[in-house]
Amino acid sequence: LGLADNIVAVTHECNLTLLQQSRDTNNHRDIYVITKCGLNPNLTQGEIDHVVKIDSAADVGALSLYPILDDEFKMANPNMVLTQTLCQVCAPSPAAVQSTITACHLASSDIEIHSFAPASLMDVVETFLEVATICGVPERGVELKRSFMEKMNAIQSICKASTICKEKKQVLLLEW
Repeated sequence: LGLADNIVAVTHECNLTLLQQSRDTNNHRDIYVITKCGLNPNLTQGEIDHVVKIDSAADVGALSLYPILDDEFKMANPNMVLTQTLCQVCAPSPAAVQSTITACHLASSDIEIHSFAPASLMDVVETFLEVATICGVPERGVELKRSFMEKMNAIQSICKASTICKEKKQVLLLEW
């Protein structure tokens, strides 16, 4: 959407190098990393699953494997937060963001929180439009969607014409 210069904070899993390369060279504002891994890195997958299930059963409202770092959040001083509600364990939830705002003694009325829950690729594409509209550049969202769909249609055409893609694949996608 061409809004890299507006980004003040990201999660620890964001590719900061790529983000910084897409920013204006005159923009020297820091980008804060406001999450960290909240689990012991030596846990096995089974142990992680156990911790998540125990905490989820306890209905811990702001549970996340990636807690928000209050000090970094406050230094970033965002006036808008974009998050997701697909999984309250794997990314900061709106409740976790609100808890951070409260813990940092910030005025929640000064910070817009927008959550997304895309359940399909087309839902993700629609978030291009939603985010662009929220950020005041709806025309960029329309262009991004058009460009993305053009590429998807090209891939679909290649697959339809290819003998490699003739056999229907039955894919199990565990992570994205």
